Amino acid sequence: MGNHALRKQLARDLKAAGHPPTLYVGNKHIAYRFFRASTLNEYLRKLSFKPGDVVNDCDGFNHEIKKLLPWIGYWSRNGRKTTYTLQMDQFEFTDGGRSCGCPSGVVPAWSVEKITKFHRPHTDEEIEKLKRNGWWTAKSQQREDRVRRGELLCDERGFKLPKPEEKEGQNE
Repeated sequence: MGNHALRKQLARDLKAAGHPPTLYVGNKHIAYRFFRASTLNEYLRKLSFKPGDVVNDCDGFNHEIKKLLPWIGYWSRNGRKTTYTLQMDQFEFTDGGRSCGCPSGVVPAWSVEKITKFHRPHTDEEIEKLKRNGWWTAKSQQREDRVRRGELLCDERGFKLPKPEEKEGQNE
């Protein structure tokens, strides 16, 4: 399928999902440079997820989709006139969170074994490297401590379990 057919399919799917079928505002030629086949296929893949589907986000846990949040963002080429293009990188989940919007985005749900493997204990060298690069936070350390103690991080569906302190606070 060529890019022209992919753009038409995306506009039809957006309209069917209840979103405006607008793919860009501004310079058509600049917008079409942004909408390469890979981008269009990625958008069509994201539109295939419906509310109620269980997916995995880059945090390594499964989430249930509440809704897709497409938005018009800007993209320009070499400082030319700004062209606003459709962005589809945010999902709202039923647990109140949102997807991070990273390029890989959401993927079909992972098994509990895959999630457990993803959240394996890190070596001290890996932790130091993550700290140097600014990717290690206090939450990362708390999760690492839970993994090293052998605590479960997710339920049988792969959804993130609340921290033990949160469970105790809810019972009071």
